[in-house]
Amino acid sequence: SNNKTETLNIFPNPTVSGNFSISTEGLSNNSVIEVYNVTGQQVASEVIDASASVYNVELGLVKGLYIVKVIDGANVSTQKLIVE
Repeated sequence: SNNKTETLNIFPNPTVSGNFSISTEGLSNNSVIEVYNVTGQQVASEVIDASASVYNVELGLVKGLYIVKVIDGANVSTQKLIVE
């Protein structure tokens, strides 16, 4: 399988508000962003609107460490997100 792992451009990281933005550069318009907490529970899943250069994820996450995963066809990218 074509499983290249790319670094996601997530900002701000760490985030204080629990919200973050992601650069959509190189993503197709049916990409999905998933957010998981440290225990592996999915806390969010959204389809990314890649028509804008930046996609805002407004979840108001509570303090902790999260894994943000972007699935674009066969390509899956993951990045740690810290909420302070």
